[in-house]
Amino acid sequence: MKLFYRHFGNGWPLIIVHGLYGSSDNWLSVAKRLETHFSIYLIDLRNHGHSPHSSIHSYEAMALDLSEFIEDKHIEKPILIGHSMGGKVVMQYGLMFPNRVQRVVVVDISPLSNSHNQHKQHIIEEHKSIISTLKGLPIESVNSYVEADIMLKKHIDSERLRGFLLKNLGRQGKGFRWKFNLTVIAEQLESIMQGFEINNPKHVNQNSFPILFIKGKESDYIDDDDIKAIHQFYPEFKMVGIDNAGHWVHAEQQDRFINELIQFCSIEAHLS
Repeated sequence: MKLFYRHFGNGWPLIIVHGLYGSSDNWLSVAKRLETHFSIYLIDLRNHGHSPHSSIHSYEAMALDLSEFIEDKHIEKPILIGHSMGGKVVMQYGLMFPNRVQRVVVVDISPLSNSHNQHKQHIIEEHKSIISTLKGLPIESVNSYVEADIMLKKHIDSERLRGFLLKNLGRQGKGFRWKFNLTVIAEQLESIMQGFEINNPKHVNQNSFPILFIKGKESDYIDDDDIKAIHQFYPEFKMVGIDNAGHWVHAEQQDRFINELIQFCSIEAHLS
């Protein structure tokens, strides 16, 4: 599948992979601040943004899309950054192609499944609620973003979350459409919430690349059980927690986030 992308800057190649309901648009401000250090590619995953839709939305399929993109652009050993669902995509890519990665940054997500963690059931319920709300929104007859926001506000209190979701509205005739494939996301939410199995030989650590996990300290997407599992998957991992940040740590504390990225991803520093 040919993915939509945006490109900025020059330097070592760095690919940023967004999360669920997201797109390359969400990372524009980060890319602008990094473009003097790296050659940055922001991609839209399948069923998101401007990329094609598909009935398949597995992590293996998304990792293969990423592999096709990297080959098409003749990119050698990129740095991969993935947020949330995108974090699982870059981890999947690392499992499949461990020698084709320079280093990896995973933002506020664990390799474990959310589905089997009782402490994270509320995360799944929140996503189900979001999808139910979006499905019930009559966007074909909505006249403006303001009107759509008023409708969403009845169900979603967070202004940040509403703004994030409304970035996915695209004009269609006199109304709007969702850019992401809401039907497939709803059907495959359970698999999207899945992770990797520690006891599965296919998931045994064969990684030859450094990996950094960045978590928002106010987010519960990575808990103590996750950290233990991360250690089993990636014995040499590095973990950074950022104060006063939730799941969208790259937006909520961007200065600190950028500093951590540059420090970890500086190729010159690590090769000197």
